[in-house]
Amino acid sequence: MRTISEIEEDICVAKLKVDKARTSAELTGAINELSHLNFELSRAEQFKSSGKENAEHMALDEIRRWANGSHAHLSQMPGYARGYKDGIAQAKEIVSGILERYLGENEQG
Repeated sequence: MRTISEIEEDICVAKLKVDKARTSAELTGAINELSHLNFELSRAEQFKSSGKENAEHMALDEIRRWANGSHAHLSQMPGYARGYKDGIAQAKEIVSGILERYLGENEQG
């Protein structure tokens, strides 16, 4: 994860891109970049203020959301190798098993 100051520097650069945009495509790209940087900044600020225990909880929650999230769209996307969707499904099963063991051990111990 990048530091807040690194993200803030990129925000300044992106603001300049907005000011210097000459076409709607340039303006849209700069606005999208600012939006992404704003999201990244809010995540970094949350992480900084959360403390270690809460940061661990946030990380586990994010991993759990990924493992339980849908990946059905992958088979319809062009350019993916045959079996990619099945590989992602297997990876999610493995991660889910690790989470179950990890959370089970922490609740007992």
